[in-house]
Amino acid sequence: MSENKLTHKELLTFTNLTNLQWEFVDLEAIKEGTIEDIVGEVSSKNKYSTQLNDLLTPKVFVEEDKEGKFENYVYMKNVEERDKIGAKDEEQGFVQLRCNAGIAMEYLEKIGTDNKEGDFLKDWEVIYGGDNYQVVADYINNKWSRLCQFLNSIDETLNLDEKEKIDPGRESIEDLFVISVKDDLKVIDCNNYLTFNGAFV
Repeated sequence: MSENKLTHKELLTFTNLTNLQWEFVDLEAIKEGTIEDIVGEVSSKNKYSTQLNDLLTPKVFVEEDKEGKFENYVYMKNVEERDKIGAKDEEQGFVQLRCNAGIAMEYLEKIGTDNKEGDFLKDWEVIYGGDNYQVVADYINNKWSRLCQFLNSIDETLNLDEKEKIDPGRESIEDLFVISVKDDLKVIDCNNYLTFNGAFV
């Protein structure tokens, strides 16, 4: 990265990276060093790294249930247990990453070679990952937490839980969206096009 300017190469790569499901990367656990299956694979010695080049591995994209227990890897669907990844599974995971973010993965593969085009990936750290739902949910929960802190400071007898999550939950929103889209699709004709944000043009 040049002084405070994003290069075309970086912008193109970051745009390409939005195709990955970053909401399934537990950045906090990686920073704290509690994800054992990626130990020893990061470029930073003796610690976990949220550097972009270290996160471009299928091992960090993990779906978990509400209790935080492993469900499956996002890009290695055949793996049924955490840490039970075969070489073939991992290669399939990298194939999926290449399909979804080919530009970024191409630059990643150039790191450590004579071609220095991909070295800029080492300069960037991922500080947040989420889809549209996660961004809104984090915003709502953060606002609620601050409101609770403020109200508790005014009246301690309220004893509001500042850590309570008030977002309705991904499943209920997805169910609502499916119902809404089904209803909307009944009233449109074939001249309309659905855009990425669900608006009709």
